[in-house]
Amino acid sequence: MAYLLSIISGAIVFGLLIDNFLPREWFAFGGLHHHMTGHEGHWELPNWLKWGSSISLSLLIINGYLQKYLSSKKEVKTKDVEVQKEEKLVMVYGMSCNHCKNSVEKHIGALQNIDVAEVNLEQKILRMVGTSINLSQIKKEIESLGFEFDENVKN
Repeated sequence: MAYLLSIISGAIVFGLLIDNFLPREWFAFGGLHHHMTGHEGHWELPNWLKWGSSISLSLLIINGYLQKYLSSKKEVKTKDVEVQKEEKLVMVYGMSCNHCKNSVEKHIGALQNIDVAEVNLEQKILRMVGTSINLSQIKKEIESLGFEFDENVKN
């Protein structure tokens, strides 16, 4: 409501300002109307532009509704199949800086079933959240980065 009221009131205020404070000559086309369309007093767009604009606008509106409908169908499907997320903590030794931390998070986070990969650099703990987390795949990935993997988390 506030958005619509601000648009309407802004249009009215600026319209009044233009009507009362700016010269009419700035907005008049003069003899240009007559030469362009052959009609006195108004200017028309070519028919191809009118129809093309109308069709484009209609297609964009239809596309918007289709996208909304399709995304709501996807949400229903994902809600129907409830997937259990699991959290795993593992130790990763050999990380000494933020570059190491970012490298591990980036590579592990890019794996298919991993939604979240966070490293606590001080404690050397990698926290993962995902579905069907495969620790042997995680170990292989961490060791390929040059770090040591240990699935026994030390407190």
